[in-house]
Amino acid sequence: DFVEQAAPFDRIVIYDTLDHLEGTDPVSFMAWVRKLLADDGRIFIRAHPWTARHGSHLYESGLNKAYAHLALTPDELAQAGFEVKPNLRISRPMAAYDNIFKDAGLKVTDRRGHTDPLEPYFAGALLDRIIKVTWRGQIDPDAALKIMCNQFIDYLLEKA
Repeated sequence: DFVEQAAPFDRIVIYDTLDHLEGTDPVSFMAWVRKLLADDGRIFIRAHPWTARHGSHLYESGLNKAYAHLALTPDELAQAGFEVKPNLRISRPMAAYDNIFKDAGLKVTDRRGHTDPLEPYFAGALLDRIIKVTWRGQIDPDAALKIMCNQFIDYLLEKA
């Protein structure tokens, strides 16, 4: 209520939130944020995709291994004693985010991916396992590696 009463806002910053929403879907959330925005306002979003090195934040529950959340199913992680926090599990983040923003009545005026190259270790059987678990085998290795390199994606949005 406080936020809605203080609206409209010229600038809104959303940092590592979109992928961790609970109790609402991202389109509804972004449509609500759009209503808070002044007509000429801008929204800055830093997304930390689930497909990123530590996109699941499992390090907070003691598993600090890059991409473990992509190689193991949520059930396997839970059986190993690791808390799986809410996450949208978006496997093709750029396309998904673009659709979320469009469906919420927003347009992307700038998008910048922050990438880190993957270690050669992520190849062969390990990459095959990640592709099987994360993409159900429906992606080629080069495309999977390209997606996994995106650690953060920054967006500048305005009303469509």
